[in-house]
Amino acid sequence: MPNETLPDRKNVIIGFALSAVLLVMTLWFNIAGLMTLIAETTMGWLVAVLMWVVNGVVFSAVQVMLAHDDDEDDDHHGGRRMRDMETDHAVVRVPVEKPRGPF
Repeated sequence: MPNETLPDRKNVIIGFALSAVLLVMTLWFNIAGLMTLIAETTMGWLVAVLMWVVNGVVFSAVQVMLAHDDDEDDDHHGGRRMRDMETDHAVVRVPVEKPRGPF
């Protein structure tokens, strides 16, 4: 009995592959000087690994959300629909005082 809450391996692989492509392109074009940072520091590899893992988790989650087929809202029937806003116009009389002086 498979656990339906866990994502498919295919979605996770696609997410981490997209993350790797993003990382390679970011480093290739030296966006925000990240290639320089990674190449010139001793712990630069850690930056690359963390970027790959964090973006892989995000892209995998997006893959799972896009692949999830939710059949609950396919019928488009029922529910409370908000009626169009109707405006009621009313005449309100406002008493005006007579002016007292020149000002």
